[in-house]
Amino acid sequence: MEEHTQARPVSWKRKLYFLAYYAILPAAVTLLVSLGWYAVFHQSQTLTQAAITAYQQTELEIVRMAARSVNNYVHDQIEIHGRSDIVEIEQEIFRRFIAPILLLEHGDAWIYAPDHVVFDLSSDFPDEYRGKSMAEIFALQVENGASHYEEMTEAVTNAREGVGWYIWLPDKGKEIAAWTPVRVGERVWTIGLSTPLPEILESTGAARQMQVLRIMMSWETVGALVLLLAWVMGTLQRQRTDLALRESEAQYRQSVENSPNPIFSVDRQGIIQTWTPACGRFFQYEPEEVIGQPYRKLLWEPDDARAVKAMLAQVWQGRSLSDQDMTYRSQDGTQRFTVSRLYPLRDPDGSVRGCTFANTDVTARVRAEREIKERRIYLEGVLAATPDAIVTLNAQHKIVEWNPGAERLFGYSPEEAMGRDLDALITNPGVREEALGFTSMALDEGKPTGPVETVRYRQDGSPVNVILTGAPIILDGELIGAVAVYTNITARVRAAEALRESEKKYRELVDNSLVGIYITQNHVLKFCNQGLADIFGYRSIGEIEGEHVRDLVAPESWERVDREVRLRESAQKDATRYEFRGVRQDGATFDVEVLGKRITYHGKPAIQGTMIDVTERKRAERLLQALNQAALAMGNAHTPKKTLAAVAATLKELGFTCMILLVDENQSKLSVEYLGIASRLVEAAEKLAGIKRQDILIPIENLDTYKQVIWEGKTIFIEDVTESMRQALPGFAKRLAGRLVEMLNLRTGIVAPLIVEGEAVGLLSVQADDLTESDTPVIIAFAHQVAAAWRKAELFEQARREIVERKRVEDVLRQRTAELEARNEELDAFAHTVAHDLKAPLTPIIAYAEILAEDYAAKMDPQELQFLRNIARGGHRMGRIIDELMLLAGLREMDPQFEPLDMAAIVSEVQARLAQSIEQSRADITLPETWPAVLGYGPWVEEVWVNYLSNALKYGGKPEEGAPPRIELGFDELVNSHIRFWIRDNGLSLTPEEQAQLFTSFTRLNHARAEGHGLGLSIVRRIVEKLGGQVGVEGEIGRGNLFFFTLPGIEGSKL
Repeated sequence: MEEHTQARPVSWKRKLYFLAYYAILPAAVTLLVSLGWYAVFHQSQTLTQAAITAYQQTELEIVRMAARSVNNYVHDQIEIHGRSDIVEIEQEIFRRFIAPILLLEHGDAWIYAPDHVVFDLSSDFPDEYRGKSMAEIFALQVENGASHYEEMTEAVTNAREGVGWYIWLPDKGKEIAAWTPVRVGERVWTIGLSTPLPEILESTGAARQMQVLRIMMSWETVGALVLLLAWVMGTLQRQRTDLALRESEAQYRQSVENSPNPIFSVDRQGIIQTWTPACGRFFQYEPEEVIGQPYRKLLWEPDDARAVKAMLAQVWQGRSLSDQDMTYRSQDGTQRFTVSRLYPLRDPDGSVRGCTFANTDVTARVRAEREIKERRIYLEGVLAATPDAIVTLNAQHKIVEWNPGAERLFGYSPEEAMGRDLDALITNPGVREEALGFTSMALDEGKPTGPVETVRYRQDGSPVNVILTGAPIILDGELIGAVAVYTNITARVRAAEALRESEKKYRELVDNSLVGIYITQNHVLKFCNQGLADIFGYRSIGEIEGEHVRDLVAPESWERVDREVRLRESAQKDATRYEFRGVRQDGATFDVEVLGKRITYHGKPAIQGTMIDVTERKRAERLLQALNQAALAMGNAHTPKKTLAAVAATLKELGFTCMILLVDENQSKLSVEYLGIASRLVEAAEKLAGIKRQDILIPIENLDTYKQVIWEGKTIFIEDVTESMRQALPGFAKRLAGRLVEMLNLRTGIVAPLIVEGEAVGLLSVQADDLTESDTPVIIAFAHQVAAAWRKAELFEQARREIVERKRVEDVLRQRTAELEARNEELDAFAHTVAHDLKAPLTPIIAYAEILAEDYAAKMDPQELQFLRNIARGGHRMGRIIDELMLLAGLREMDPQFEPLDMAAIVSEVQARLAQSIEQSRADITLPETWPAVLGYGPWVEEVWVNYLSNALKYGGKPEEGAPPRIELGFDELVNSHIRFWIRDNGLSLTPEEQAQLFTSFTRLNHARAEGHGLGLSIVRRIVEKLGGQVGVEGEIGRGNLFFFTLPGIEGSKL
């Protein structure tokens, strides 16, 4: 490797050094003579020690670099790659890092573990050395003269760094050694270098110098000339020593080049001067790419340059820096990490001229540490997210970790909790002894604790119920702390307390419930509440408990109750709901609804359930059922009289007495229309009273009850029906009414108004022996139904009459329509006949006129020729009229075949048919890019387009202004799956009156440019309507007209 440096001028300090050196020559000669052999001996020792010290430092630096390389390599193989074969790794270390180190000719590099030496597995090493420690090997080597090895073997065995010397073979003499340990986890190796002292002295020139000094001292008595000669020789020898040192430095540089670690140097301007092969592998730059370039090229970030500049400032002061973390960028952009040592490079005069960067690649380790850090961050995130409180203690019971869950649970921030005694922090005297016991179990005995429910206290002193789980933390067999997890169960404890309170309330609810609650077993009542005792008429629970179920059931219901009980007790039925007739203590019967479920009571099958007195509900259900059947009967009646009669008859059949009274037009009197009473009783009453019920009119103003019902719209509950009926009837019938009420056994009744459209039209009176005031809403609702049904029947009757009249009118219209269709058919037939008869003679007329105009044009004057042409032109025009008449007449009978239409092709054909007119009018026609697919009949649709387009050519544009027609064709999609096709022109807009007259046969508008005979648009209308569409026109004054027609579309298609 070539080093790039520049020649530097000799400094004034060096000049002063040479001047002083040569000026003291006489004094030096005199001093050498006077000192004699003492100076010789002292100089020899000094040279020897200097050579040893310098060489030992060189060796120590080499083994340190090798040790760092070995440390990184072993750490990478074991920790990163997961290798476990230590013997194989040791051999790789020896081959990669130890064997390549060469010092002088007989220098040796070695590596020892505490208990064995690492050898190459080749056959060059004796078998007896394998597997032995250094002490054992030297013990064997004593027989060959080894000595002075005790200090070195003791240091290697204890993995201490050091320098020293020993004798391996007497003929080699002292060997100067330096060694340093390598630690990777629990494994230790020691790397060393040793070189024979004679070879060191010889290589440095010290041996030769000492020999010369001894000769000089032997001839000390020789004169000053001899001493001067010796001095000169010594000076020359020093130069040789400098040369030898430079050679030694070159050898050292060679060992640096062979190092696996990237090493480079820079000058004081930061320019790279040297570049080892390892740098090329590490940075992926060749020497010529970086030598002469600034070191900043190698850094990862520009900001790193400031840090490196600060390091170099210390190096320029002569300091060496160790263990500096550096971040580099390789040529491929990869980020690389090193631990670097920076030490100064000096000139011979000691001045610093540059800096060496000795880098150890730790990229793999840094990335692994980053991964570990990321995992730790993930773990910290989990700890932060968990709702539980997690606390870590050291061996002294002090808090060292306090997660957010602990802060939320106990109220202490991490700053307030860290370093404090956990038990003193979150307990009070009442639970502290228990807490100390759990902590001692984990920290002193190394045993896990919990899970156990306990109480701890927040910062504000409030208690919190927790589940405590603890575990010791053991590292390398040593108990270093414990972790405690607290799960907040306060809500659960409160829920349990709430449950107990709920159970208490449930017991109170059972005891105070109005519903009867019971448990029976083997048909015996084992348990009941006061509600059940009340239902069956017992004063206390003790009077009814223990009773047989049969004693509480009416005989007619016992068979069903017994069957239901047996089914549930035998597990054939789990739960059931049914009704039966119960017997009270006083013997009265009533309706009971029971809901029971099979349970186990004291280890045996039993039934638990509830009972409700449903006597009132059953009565109400009977009333509702009667009213519902009456409502159904009303639904089958279609006249007002039948409707009211159905109500009275149905209620009479179901055991209810009712009256329906209707008010007159003045709302002053009521007539008895319907009575829900047995006919024989009514007839007897009429016979005794001498008056028919239809003739009875009850004045409303004489009876307060009826005034409130009819005039005020109120519903009245009557407690004494007899008295009420006596007041309602005329005087001669009061006694009879009383007798009827007594015979019917009626006590109570309800009178409700029949309201139609906000006005009372009558009243409904329902009587029974068990009606109560609570039935009033039901009767009101039923009265509304009766009124609505009566009004519905009235409307139905009216609608029936209207339908009869409508049918009569429809028959008349149908007859007239048939007559019109017959006339239309006659007209179509007449038009077809006339057109056919006219077309036959018209053809020769046109032909003769055209022949004469063509063959005899030369013999005629212009006027005669024009007459012939007018005849031919008129004939052609009449022919078109006849064709249109025939088409119009034939459309009614034709049945076209619908098919998908290619609208683009149809429009193209229409343009071809009208090409001459389009060219003559210079019309500008715009078409859409695509057309939708529709259903229709192609020839007819083509005629529609021809009519629309020819009209647009005729009436479009403004000829008086020189503006040709501008015509646009298009389409719109309608919501009814039809497509609207349209054509827009820029002609004179039609008025609404003119638009209304279009599409009618033989209609021509009073238009200055009107042409034709008025059949085109009527044909269009008949075609489109025949195809299931519609026609129309839209227009605004000054904006032209838009004519359109619609056809059924084909969904999702475009053509």
